[in-house]
Amino acid sequence: MTLRTLRKIRNFTDFKLRKHLVERLILSKIRYCDIVFYPLSKFLLARLQRLQFAMASFVTCKYVSSISTILDLGWLPTRGCILQLRNYSLFKAIVKALYSDNWPSYLNLQVSKPIRHLRSNVAPRLYIMFHLYKAPFSILQP
Repeated sequence: MTLRTLRKIRNFTDFKLRKHLVERLILSKIRYCDIVFYPLSKFLLARLQRLQFAMASFVTCKYVSSISTILDLGWLPTRGCILQLRNYSLFKAIVKALYSDNWPSYLNLQVSKPIRHLRSNVAPRLYIMFHLYKAPFSILQP
């Protein structure tokens, strides 16, 4: 569902429902993809900012062109938080890879143990375990 289709029901919904729909259907997709959103060119960052202003305009039923309205809705502005959201999602994925039982086994992270004790080895270092599997969607011929 896109913002264009949501605009058709704008007059039949209240503020809370419009905000809920935008957060669940559109903003969640932006947050889901924030790891790959960095580095962004200024052009693409401006497009994301325009999308966020359009979402805020839909929710408030008036034209929005200021960051203060976006902050009043409880959303983070696009320009200042793409890097922070990306880092947060990256750290969340690392913690899941290290400690979650539901994480796929072919994407495991391992903590490397240094041979010598040095000050630079205080922080744990992670490396990816590569497994060689057959292609999961390959067709087996008789």
